[in-house]
Amino acid sequence: EFSHDEDVKIGIDRYEQFLAGDVSSVDYEKRYVHKDGSLIWVQLHSSVVASDEVDQTQFICHVQDISERKRMEEELQRSHHYLASRVAERTQSLSHEVSERMKAELSLREREIKLRQNEDWTAFALGQAKIGAWEWNVRDDKHIWDNQVRENFGVVAGDAKRSRQDDFVNAIHPDDLNKVIAANEKALVSAESYNVDFRVIWPDGSIHWLNSRANIIAGD
Repeated sequence: EFSHDEDVKIGIDRYEQFLAGDVSSVDYEKRYVHKDGSLIWVQLHSSVVASDEVDQTQFICHVQDISERKRMEEELQRSHHYLASRVAERTQSLSHEVSERMKAELSLREREIKLRQNEDWTAFALGQAKIGAWEWNVRDDKHIWDNQVRENFGVVAGDAKRSRQDDFVNAIHPDDLNKVIAANEKALVSAESYNVDFRVIWPDGSIHWLNSRANIIAGD
């Protein structure tokens, strides 16, 4: 009558095993219900006591209160579940972070590839159009040409021993020189954009039409 309802069958099964002669002793755990309603876990050890009289079976039973041990086991189990839950949450969080980082790196990589493709295409387009870039520092009369500008003027980089100003002036067709000089002076005075068409004569004597454009950038 003190056994927990769910543990009554355990005691009956063990008793029937004794009667059938299947076992001579058993160990098992079960719960008792205290009069205040609380549960008490116990460890039972039951064994058959030998008897010379027929049809008289005697048992000896040891009962040990294991409620504290059960409480600690439950706490350990709860701690295990909590830690397992935290590990799972952290693992999921890390997986998400890694996934997002990989997506960001992949996106960056894709943008870099697209940028490189755009740069390659731009370089290809400029090369096909034979568009070069140049810079003229008026204060110290320093000219900077890229390779395409040198090619447009018929100047080979390794052979360009003169200044860029000499290359520029000497390559212009005599009939277009005054027009180019006038356009330069107008742009410098008015700080307007520079845009002029003219011919150049390459070292091999061939004549080529060029268009030169520039924006004026004022400095100290």
